[in-house]
Amino acid sequence: MKRISYKNDRKTMTFVDALKNGDVKYDDIDTYINMWHKGNSTLTIYEFLGMKKEEYFMFLKYHKKALKKMFPRKK
Repeated sequence: MKRISYKNDRKTMTFVDALKNGDVKYDDIDTYINMWHKGNSTLTIYEFLGMKKEEYFMFLKYHKKALKKMFPRKK
């Protein structure tokens, strides 16, 4: 996984952006979620991940299967 940095909510790349770009794997979402929990972001978790609210709820319900359908990775 490429190093993704966040400073005062100025994100360089969200999980979804990095996923679509082929820089991260689906399992790396856990790292982003941990970064959000440990950080002091004023963004909601779904904004931090680069998702819409509905997409985040689909992820919560169907987990990584939903990610694969909603956000196909570059190969």
